[in-house]
Amino acid sequence: MSKKCILLLPYFGKFKNYFNMFLMSCGANDKINWLIISDQKCPVNYKNIKWINMEFSEFRLLVQKKFDFQISLETPYKLCDYKPAYGYILEDYIREYDYWGHCDCDLIFGNLNRMLSPVLNQNYDKIFAAGHLTLYKNTNENNRRFMKKNEKGVYLYKIAFSNKKIFGFDEDCYQENVHVLFQNDKCKLYENDLSFNISPTFYNIFREYYNCKSHVWKTESLNSNLLIWDGKDIFSFAKHKGNIRKKSYLYAHLHMRKMKNTLLPNQNNFVKICPENFERISYLPERLTEWKKEKKVYFSLEILKRFLRERYYIAKSLGKSVKDINPYNDFE
Repeated sequence: MSKKCILLLPYFGKFKNYFNMFLMSCGANDKINWLIISDQKCPVNYKNIKWINMEFSEFRLLVQKKFDFQISLETPYKLCDYKPAYGYILEDYIREYDYWGHCDCDLIFGNLNRMLSPVLNQNYDKIFAAGHLTLYKNTNENNRRFMKKNEKGVYLYKIAFSNKKIFGFDEDCYQENVHVLFQNDKCKLYENDLSFNISPTFYNIFREYYNCKSHVWKTESLNSNLLIWDGKDIFSFAKHKGNIRKKSYLYAHLHMRKMKNTLLPNQNNFVKICPENFERISYLPERLTEWKKEKKVYFSLEILKRFLRERYYIAKSLGKSVKDINPYNDFE
């Protein structure tokens, strides 16, 4: 029997222009439910998406009532630190579910029905570590695990929730985060990255994946990808030993991408994800000639901007991995 799962998305302010694509990809996964809390109106209804209209000030009060210290939540962007606490903050909305999770809305989901259900049935305590999509087994202990002390005896959540600074508490990128608390408790964790995270380093479409063992983001290949959404699946197409290799992903993450348009796939057309826009494509490539025709290399001044930004980041970090940076040092 499949596990019941709900994804929580409190979001305040204007959505990205391709938000209807996000919603359509949610609606295509009828075995998963979503709860969206927003000050914006619901643009389109899907049976598996519940929408609650709420002002940000109301949500901030809802969060404050759950904690006995003064929280810092001046802007919606700070919500990233609170994501691991949603199962506790919104526990009245998730009681009937086996799993709950949080997700970003700069995603286009693939076939969660097919790819995620087998993972949920393995009874992991926490699934994924990168933060764009994270799921937790819905138990009283799991939903309060973020409140535990770390190995130094420090309550990380109290530091993160009481300061304006962004701590990245929701993702396994720094030395201290909620994922480490689950690791310390020897929880059952699923850490494989099943997503197509579009690298923000490159202008063209390259997959970046999170390696939980080394705690770094890695570029999968030096060859750009042909990435297509057919309304139910996210596929990449690559040349492999003279043939076309098609691979499915859980979702595409349009990381730091400003897209110029929005397109919805239909029974006659699919959507090709390009560096700055979406294009219609009438077929899924099966032959090398078709693949070569669609796999374009795009040029833009954005290439230079991303190159310079990456060089600046490397110089600033002085060779340290992101994992070596501890945002809590100034507060412990």
